[in-house]
Amino acid sequence: MKTFTPILATLSGLCAVAAGTRDARRGPCSAGLSAGFVHNEFAYVAPLSRFTDLAGSFFHGEWFGGNDTTFTHTSGTDNVPGATRSGVFASDDPHLRYAANFTETLTHYAFRPGSFLHMSFRAVVSIGSLDAGTLHQDTYSETVRFESVCAGHATYITFLARTCAQSQSGAYDFAYGTHLAAALGLKATVGAAIMSGDCPVFTPYEDEECDGEDEQP
Repeated sequence: MKTFTPILATLSGLCAVAAGTRDARRGPCSAGLSAGFVHNEFAYVAPLSRFTDLAGSFFHGEWFGGNDTTFTHTSGTDNVPGATRSGVFASDDPHLRYAANFTETLTHYAFRPGSFLHMSFRAVVSIGSLDAGTLHQDTYSETVRFESVCAGHATYITFLARTCAQSQSGAYDFAYGTHLAAALGLKATVGAAIMSGDCPVFTPYEDEECDGEDEQP
């Protein structure tokens, strides 16, 4: 059985966050913006299919943006690289207010039922900009992976956002908030428990009594 070591979490056992201020693989950003990344991990006690049923369509990405995102247009073929989805994301949260139009383009999609779902897309804030205090962001990319673990009893989810922004702390808050809201939304819809450590132990259900067990002498 594969074993997972518990990681100190940021919220109710939700897995740890790693963030950096520079990622050379992201390439140069627009003048005045710097590159960074935000990586989040989550693990839940529910089979992969429960999550991919909700998150398996690029065109139906409401689960990712939550109530802050409205999709208005799609083009191409769903789940085929080159497909696009456009919309608006906005928030009136006093800690991070933002409003912007965006277009996201699918760059990679791979799905193996019972094993994994891997999706990557890149985006441009196409009309206006995303401003919240010192945050100004004009491009980002996202990689999302769902993987079946613990002999199919649990699902491990990772998000990796790469950003170009004036403020990496602001970009971190935005990406982490998006990842957390997406994960908690899926968890609530699926009704899954958080897996904060080793794989859960399941006892096979025995639906037949042993021969002669209830017989009287």
